[in-house]
Amino acid sequence: MNALTVTAEEIKLKVIKLLQRVDELEKSCAAVEEENKLLKNSLEDQKNSNKALAETNKMLKIAETLDQSDNNRDLKKLVNGYIKEIDECLRLLSSK
Repeated sequence: MNALTVTAEEIKLKVIKLLQRVDELEKSCAAVEEENKLLKNSLEDQKNSNKALAETNKMLKIAETLDQSDNNRDLKKLVNGYIKEIDECLRLLSSK
């Protein structure tokens, strides 16, 4: 009976240790799952922010292109005015 009692006590202690280890692992798993959830939310927020910044960048490029078009248009008008002036000067010089 002594050997059986010792073996039963050893098994009981091992079961208690295993149950404690299971409890520790469950707590650890819950903490990791919570961290994973937070990281997924953070990633989603960053994706949304990235999309918004990309859209803003796209709009800025369009606005810059439109501004350059206006500048080009003004420059073309100025050059055309100079060409007309030069043509008028050449016409006057050739008529003399």
